[in-house]
Formats: sequence, structure tokens, C-alpha cells
Amino acid sequence: MTERHLHIVSFDVPAPPDYGGVIDVYYKVTALAALGVKVHLHCYSYGRKPAAELEQFCESVHYYPRSTSKHLLLSALPYVVVSRKSEELLDRLLQDDHPILFEGLHACHFLGDPRLAGRKRMVRTHNVEHDYYDALAKAERSTFKRTYFAQEARKLKRFEPVLSEADVLLTISPNDQKHFAAHFNNAVHVPAFHPSAHVDVPGGLRSFLPLPRCAQRAGERPSRIVPGERGVQRTAGASGDRR
Repeated sequence: MTERHLHIVSFDVPAPPDYGGVIDVYYKVTALAALGVKVHLHCYSYGRKPAAELEQFCESVHYYPRSTSKHLLLSALPYVVVSRKSEELLDRLLQDDHPILFEGLHACHFLGDPRLAGRKRMVRTHNVEHDYYDALAKAERSTFKRTYFAQEARKLKRFEPVLSEADVLLTISPNDQKHFAAHFNNAVHVPAFHPSAHVDVPGGLRSFLPLPRCAQRAGERPSRIVPGERGVQRTAGASGDRR
């Protein structure tokens, strides 16, 4: 039987799987490994340490420091993209002809590189990124951060057409599918990967309803499940993605 290999370029170290984006990456990797795919995982790191557990189900794991230089803010490319640029990564990708999966627009610096022409290239879209950053700008009170988010939104919108270089876009939610299908002809909806095949709720339907007002006044937290923005089930109040 022919071995199946896949490069995955992750925007962050996906272990531990403790926030939105890396949950999808982590459980996607474990699912692929269970199917016999030999995963070559490439992680940009900034604050998260190398994770030995990834070596249990990956054929190889490599780490690349993400640049935090403020000079990159002057780049025409989005900061979240240009700060994830490693020639060492590209050199490794060029050592074979295995397919490549880029996790998120953040990790797509080399997606359109002519040296990868002819390679099977896929992108997992974790968001409509310019909409996400535009929302951050509108919600931010700090003038500096609001300006950064607004500029990043504009840059991300200009950068998004690079996704046409991919053979397929794997969208994470129905809303994202609508957006990318309207702009590209290669979008396929693949729901988020997560640790549970189903959700068990003790006590049945009652657990999905808000607590009575008297209980809420007593300081008790409503016991309910809300759908995650990208298809992952999260309890109310769960934190979102790191950026």
C-alpha cells in the first residue's frame, strides 16, 4: 500500500488544544493519523512551547519562530501573514512533492510562491479574516489597537485573492462557505474537528435552558450550551482565538 504523506503548516503550536483555532488543527491531525496519513507538521511558535505529544501521531514536527518585529507593521502584507515567513519552512516543503495544507490565511505566505507551482495545495479557512479584524477594530477602545485592526482588515482583504492559488479551500462554517464560494470556485465546507463525536448533556433538555431569574440573581451561572462561531461546541463564556 502506498504511503500517504501530508505537510500541515499551522499558524500556532496546536498543543495543548485549548483555544478555538488550534482545537481544529489538533484534532484534524489526530484524525488524519488514525487514517494512516503520515503528517509532517510545521508550527509557527510565539509563546507556546514545543509539545512532545505531537510526536506521538506525527511523522515529523518542526517549529519556526514567528517574528514580532514592529517594522513588519509597515509591510504591504498583513502583519499576521508576513510575521509567519520562514525560508527554513519553504526549504523543507521543497524536499519532496507531498501535498500541503495551510492552516488559515495567516499561514499562507508561501501559498502563491512559484517554487511550489504544481504542488497540491489546500487551505483551511478559519475565518473571513478581514471581517473578523474589522469587527475587532469596531469593538476596540484603544486608538493604537483600533488603527492596527482596521489597517490589518484592509490588508487581509487585499491579500485574500491569494487563495485562488489553492486547489481547494476547506471552509469551517456554513457562513464562511457562502463567502468563499462567492469569490472562489474551489470551496468545500468541512465542519470543525473537535474531541467529541457527540455532546452528552446530563438532565436532558433542562440543561439547555437558562436558569430562573431568581437563581441568576443568586449568582448562579446559566447552564447552557451555545454553538461556537466556527462549529465547535463551546460553553457560554468560552474564550475565542488568540491572534
